[in-house]
Amino acid sequence: KNAGKRRAEAMVNHYSKLFEDSLVVSQEVFLMNCRMASSRDMRRFRLVLASIKEEMLKGRKPVPKVCSLTTSKLPAWIEAKGTFPVMKWQEYMEAVRKDISDSLTDRVVQLATSYLHDIGETIYLRR
Repeated sequence: KNAGKRRAEAMVNHYSKLFEDSLVVSQEVFLMNCRMASSRDMRRFRLVLASIKEEMLKGRKPVPKVCSLTTSKLPAWIEAKGTFPVMKWQEYMEAVRKDISDSLTDRVVQLATSYLHDIGETIYLRR
């Protein structure tokens, strides 16, 4: 156990030096089964990621309203999808129009989603 901890600490130090300010490296080491989305270790991992995100977003400019509304709906959409929270574009558009506003154009939703992708809130894969 101690050998594993020393090895993990060495890896954290190595990657912290390697990436310097380009990458946030958590000082906490995680050992988890990623297929068990509701496990204690995954919940702890999410909490650490959320705290890192909050720290990074302090002092940033406010996001467009459509982005903040979309972000607020993401947890419900993820929960509804279960263990595989992936939506096709048409399904996503229907959810946005139903839960946020039916007056948003495809282009506005695309730009907002691209913005959310760029700041790490969503993963938006274009064809």
